[in-house]
Amino acid sequence: MSRFPAMALRLPPHSHCIHCDLPITEGGEFCSELCIEAFEEAEAAERRKNRLGYVGLGVIALVFILIRIIL
Repeated sequence: MSRFPAMALRLPPHSHCIHCDLPITEGGEFCSELCIEAFEEAEAAERRKNRLGYVGLGVIALVFILIRIIL
């Protein structure tokens, strides 16, 4: 007897939405246009955040280099 009775059921082949993790037909990536848009917006926000972080690190490195040159 299985420790997890629900696991004994066989589910049809399926995938999960990349954004919201809902079950979808096998081979698909998203469940709806809303999830595609939300995923793209989240990806764009992540890219902006990363760019800002790299610029911040560059500014900090530049400040340390200039302090080292001046002192």
